[in-house]
Amino acid sequence: MTNSPSSRPLAVVTGASAGLGREFARQLAERGFDLLLVARDHERLKSLGSELSLQYGITADAWPADLSRDDGMRTLAEFLAQNERVLLLINNAGFGTKGKLATRPVAEQATMLELHVMAPMLLTRAVLPGMIARREGRIINVASVASFTASPGNVNYCATKAYERVFMEGLAMELSHLREDLVAFHRCQYDFGAAIRPLRRPTRHEEPSCNSQCNDPEPNRCQTQRACRTTHYQPPQT
Repeated sequence: MTNSPSSRPLAVVTGASAGLGREFARQLAERGFDLLLVARDHERLKSLGSELSLQYGITADAWPADLSRDDGMRTLAEFLAQNERVLLLINNAGFGTKGKLATRPVAEQATMLELHVMAPMLLTRAVLPGMIARREGRIINVASVASFTASPGNVNYCATKAYERVFMEGLAMELSHLREDLVAFHRCQYDFGAAIRPLRRPTRHEEPSCNSQCNDPEPNRCQTQRACRTTHYQPPQT
């Protein structure tokens, strides 16, 4: 599992079995991140993880969970809160419905609110203290252009995506004093490459200790804020 020692940073992607989540996972693996892939379909997650691990030489673990359920989101949140390797969280899991609220099943609409509102909030809250302490990280919530409008037949979809957008805008304000070290984005505002470009990525260069030849782009931070590592990082090439 991805809390084991590794020189690579960890990216967590929810809704990773298909669509945008699958593409996020592929691009992150290509950039050298280990992955925690979260979705309901365990077999699809395992297949994707094996494919990415083989192609890019990273570790990709499957975490099957229904994040619309209280136990699913809270178990994952508890795990992430204890994992010091999480450098990137992408809250991507979601779904849409079509039809007037009065005629849609109540359970379906309640599930949407749990998945679009409670799960992203709990997972963000879980990783945030560690990211602040380490002064690095990225959190991306996949919102939508629907967050800027109201639409008959999509009442709760628009409303929950508006929550995700406003939640991240407010969080970005709270984190603004950290400058570029820790940033919160919503997906309808920033392209993926721009969001992760400032993040450090692993290199294959190794040094036995921090010294005058240290390859860390911020050697002072490397020496004073964390234990010396044998593998250092460099910004991703664009």
